[in-house]
Amino acid sequence: MVLSTTGPFAVYGSLLVELCARHGTDYCDITGETDWVRAMIDQHDGAARASGARIVHFCGHDCVPWDLSVQVAGVGGGVCDAPCRCAPLPLMHPLTHPRPHNPNTHTRRSARGSCSSAASPSPR
Repeated sequence: MVLSTTGPFAVYGSLLVELCARHGTDYCDITGETDWVRAMIDQHDGAARASGARIVHFCGHDCVPWDLSVQVAGVGGGVCDAPCRCAPLPLMHPLTHPRPHNPNTHTRRSARGSCSSAASPSPR
């Protein structure tokens, strides 16, 4: 069993999912990167089924939206360098939050990757 907790998963996780699927190793992660998960299913579902590997995504992904919401509320800025087509987030007021919060580097990188994906979607 592999438990993966470090993203952005689109950067660091693809080879790991491929190898787990191929060799019958169970895999679990905390990603919230939906485009990446779709790509992993499309690319590796057959191998995982054939090897008996159980590939489980999205375990604990709820931390990313809250990390980003708190950062935007507290800092007043966004995390995306790319043009994003994102709906406005309902934000928490920084004065009501018990302590300042700054999302870690990997959370910010995952968000940038997701925004870049949204800005130029691939055809399906």
